Order: sequence, then C-alpha cells, then structure tokens
Amino acid sequence: MTTAINPLEVDIRLAVGTPVGNTPVMLICPFHDDRVGSLAVYRDNCNCFGCSYHLKRRFAALAFLIGAWNGVGSEESERVRRAVVSITPRLHEFVGTAPAKVNTWTPPPISDYDVELFHSYLLRYKRNRLEDELIGRRGYDIETIKRFRLGHTGSHFTIPVPNLDNGYKSIRYRADDGILDKDEPDFRKYEGTWGHNQPCLFPLSSLRGVRTLEALWITEGEYDAISVIQAGDTALTVTGGVGNCAKVVQMIAALGIQVDRWVIAVDQDNAGNVASDKLMRKLYDTGEKATRARWDTFKDLTEYYGAGGKRGDVWYEA
Repeated sequence: MTTAINPLEVDIRLAVGTPVGNTPVMLICPFHDDRVGSLAVYRDNCNCFGCSYHLKRRFAALAFLIGAWNGVGSEESERVRRAVVSITPRLHEFVGTAPAKVNTWTPPPISDYDVELFHSYLLRYKRNRLEDELIGRRGYDIETIKRFRLGHTGSHFTIPVPNLDNGYKSIRYRADDGILDKDEPDFRKYEGTWGHNQPCLFPLSSLRGVRTLEALWITEGEYDAISVIQAGDTALTVTGGVGNCAKVVQMIAALGIQVDRWVIAVDQDNAGNVASDKLMRKLYDTGEKATRARWDTFKDLTEYYGAGGKRGDVWYEA
C-alpha cells in the first residue's frame, strides 16, 4: 500500500539541487539572456529576478523543473494539468526534511473597494483635475477614464493594474503635479502599492481570452498604453519604468500568446531609444517581426494624441 504524499512536504528545490534551510536554489533562467543565475527556486514556487518569470503553483513548477512541461503558457492550462498528473508517481522523490514554511507574510490583495473609491472621488470631487489633466492635457474621453477606472487620492492620480481574473494586481499612484511641488526633494512621480511593486503587464484585461494578436504596441508607461488603446490599437506596457520594457517578451510568452507583429512605441528620447534598441534586438534574435513607431514633435504618444495627433499620421521604421 502506497502512503499518500502530503503536498506541503514536497520541496521542489530537490529537483535541481540540495536545499539549505529556506534559501532558494538559483538557476540560469531559460527565458532571457541570463548570465548570473536569476531564477530562484523556492520550496513551492519559482521566480526570476531578471525577467520576472514566475510560477506560483508548486506542482506546475515541479513539472517545469523536471522537464514534463516547458514552462510556457498558463499554469492553469490542460497541458499543465496533464503534466502534473504524469509526475504524481514521482512525488516521493521530492519530499524534503525541512519543515514547511509557516507564518509567511503575504501582501493583502488589492481591494476593488479602493479602486472604486478613488474613481468615484475623481469623478465627483476632482472634476477640475479630471477635465484639465486627463481630458484636456492627456486627451482621454470620459468612457476611457471609466473603462480603466482612473481615480484620484487628493494628491495622486490612481491607475488600477488589472489581472486576468477580473481583479487587480496593484494600484499605481502618479503624482498630480498640479497639486504637488515637483521641486520638493521627496517628490516622486510614480509610486506603487506596498507589497505589489513587482513589474507586471498593463493592462492585462486587454488580453482576456486572446491567443493571437495581429499587432501589439509596447509603450513606456501606463498613460501611453491607455492612449494607444483609445486610438484603436492593442497595447501593453511593463510597470516600473522604461528599464523593464525588455521583459515584455518573456511575459507574453509565459501567457502563451502569439504576436504576429510587435510595434515599439516607447518615448522618443535617449532612454526610450536605448530601451527600443534592446527590445528590438531581443525580438529579432527570437525571429519576431518588429517595427518602431514614430510621430511628430512630441516625446510620447500621450502628448501626441493629447495635442490632437492623428493615428493615421504615425509612421513606422525598421
């Protein structure tokens, strides 16, 4: 008679090394050009500190580590379920001796109530900032503002970051420079939600049910992604700044989405040019088709569209 394995006793680190306490085993990540070993394998999950590749399910991660699944696509897919079933007879090989982690702090989930509270505050009590900044300067219409549940705290605009499950991964806070002094030493243009600041795709809600995309626009920030979507295209950005843009390739691959053409639409400045070159090289190296979007005069697409720029006047270069 075979003794059932307690899932909490399975230590997936045993598939790739010898665990020491709760310290992760570090591996070379196969999803980006990793030369230092950025993929951390914990007792029950994997996380790459280089490209943010993450597997949260213990047995899906184990299936990936022992080669029963290639790690691409959703952990909830039927392919992964079959892979987990196939490795079940081997679980006894990965039973660790160290006690399971207890009392591990997990950041609380983002509250839908907070999102709606900030959104309602913007619509009801910050009409001047709504009309001057988001409609007047950014060029958003009221339907776009409602669609993305943009809000205001009294000092910051709020940009909820949706996940694929009709909830939210984070809330981004952008300083309202019509209220806050940009010259103050502690001024910060963007802030995230404590415990939810890892780079992630915005807005994932655009990808619900999507498996292929004819064209995907990659922007430098959340406002630009919203502007591109309002103009009629599909767009994503990676939260946390232009330095994270190159991570989008692995993030999209992890979702199992096929992109026929990538349109790089980052800012037209030095930092944007560096990020664009890096991302274009990564895409070319993997055989993807990519072009750089260009527009007249303005640094970013939000400024361009906000000033009345037309979608048809945007051009492309290789």
